[in-house]
Amino acid sequence: MADSVPTLDTLRKLRRFLCLGNESALYQAGSSEQRIGTVSPDHASTVHEMLAAERGEEVVGEVSKFLSTNSAETRRGPALYALAVCARHADQSHKTKQAAMRVFATSCVSTADLFTFIFYCQSLTDKKKGWGRALKTGVQRWFDSRDCMTLAKLVTQQKTSCGWSYMDLLRVTHILPKTEGAKMIAKYVMKGLKAAQEEFGGEKTGSDMQDSLSYLAVLEQVKGVTEEVAAAALVEQHKLHLSQVPSHLHHLPQVLAALARQMTLTETLQHIGRLACHQVLEPTFPAASDIAERIGDHKTVQEEKVSPIAVLIAMRVYETGSAAKKWTRNNSVVEALNTAFAAALKHNVKATNKRYLLAVNINQQFVSCWTHGVKVLSPVIGAAGLAQVLAHTEQNPTLAFFDTDVTPITLTDTMQMPEIGEAIVKHASGGENSKCICDLSAPVTWAEKQKKAYDVIIIMTDFRHPKSFSDLPAAFKQYRRALALPHAKLVVCGLTSSYVQLADSQDSGMLDIAGFDASIPTLIHSFVTGDL
Repeated sequence: MADSVPTLDTLRKLRRFLCLGNESALYQAGSSEQRIGTVSPDHASTVHEMLAAERGEEVVGEVSKFLSTNSAETRRGPALYALAVCARHADQSHKTKQAAMRVFATSCVSTADLFTFIFYCQSLTDKKKGWGRALKTGVQRWFDSRDCMTLAKLVTQQKTSCGWSYMDLLRVTHILPKTEGAKMIAKYVMKGLKAAQEEFGGEKTGSDMQDSLSYLAVLEQVKGVTEEVAAAALVEQHKLHLSQVPSHLHHLPQVLAALARQMTLTETLQHIGRLACHQVLEPTFPAASDIAERIGDHKTVQEEKVSPIAVLIAMRVYETGSAAKKWTRNNSVVEALNTAFAAALKHNVKATNKRYLLAVNINQQFVSCWTHGVKVLSPVIGAAGLAQVLAHTEQNPTLAFFDTDVTPITLTDTMQMPEIGEAIVKHASGGENSKCICDLSAPVTWAEKQKKAYDVIIIMTDFRHPKSFSDLPAAFKQYRRALALPHAKLVVCGLTSSYVQLADSQDSGMLDIAGFDASIPTLIHSFVTGDL
């Protein structure tokens, strides 16, 4: 029988680059590469090929769709790189450049987005040629398309990124915003609050600009406040963000409590260690019960689409700190986190209705080490977390433990993480007197010999340099042929690895994951459903 390989078409390659930052079927968990402006042209050959084939407007459409449907927490660097390539593309009709600049203002929603895009535009251009009229006009429209208060928050919540600041941007581009609100913020950035007040603070100034000036004045005021109650009152009254509050106030419990009331649930989970460390989550602290109630609110968990793994990470941060006596354990917070985890499993992970095999290899010598990407999750907890996600969303997934042999058990939606974790530890390979063995092809060859039909095989190991005794891609292709499953998919996750290269990058049904983080369930879902 001919070897039929599910190949990647051009659009799938582009979408893979936008999500992964490369076209080699590798997701690197916790990597900052796609966030700090270092995406390589070598990783984006499809973008350049599509531009050469006069398909630039298609690229812009895919980029715009990706950026509009993915939150600021996702890796947006690759998409912003692709947008910059389109914005700098010189074709005769200029249609690609025009399309890119049309979506620039709406696609770059944050300071980080704006400066990442600018960084790439500059890196793609001969410095002798300057900025160009189109890019300067685009930057002006970015300012003019936002109201005064939105701009006031943007320029004060994150002032710099990718080596750029708002002052640098305005000084280099020499842009003159058209709206009065944008003009006022530009004056504030370049000359300070006093100059902005003198020019735009008259009686004829609109209420939106007056409110923005008052907001900026509060930010100046809070810089000089040292008294805890007064600082907390300013934060609460004006809904200030953590990044807008000077660092000398960050350790004050009442200030942190006021900040927590303004945080999204995602931000609260990310800062749970800080809140706990400064007594904000102590059982006797007044704000603790309100914060716990909000963490466990099903509606909030669902609305913010919080990943169950993000909740799991927060749980481990909190439990690890309390175990180390860094803070007092608050049972209400623990219960709220458990509730949030259950809510995230119920509402925020969609079933694929596929047949899954999750094969896990954990070595006893590495049970207490950390996953690459999340320093509070052990490989056992990472594997157990994904197992519970599958158990609660898919029909009868199989969990198996392997070294050179495979021992399967059935996962059910009644199994909880401690039970799954205990089972993983019990079957962990490599005791003190045994050799460390990990044959990644074992689950695939076992499934073929047992004639077990799986649509998705996920292999997880804590070996830093996982290997297969035989050619893993070849073994998986043989499995597809033997069981007549041409669309079966393979995921290999090296939990402690910073780099994995096992998948056939030309095969659309194979994916490598190096490390582990909160985005893994969503990533696997996108891969299995054909969106990646």
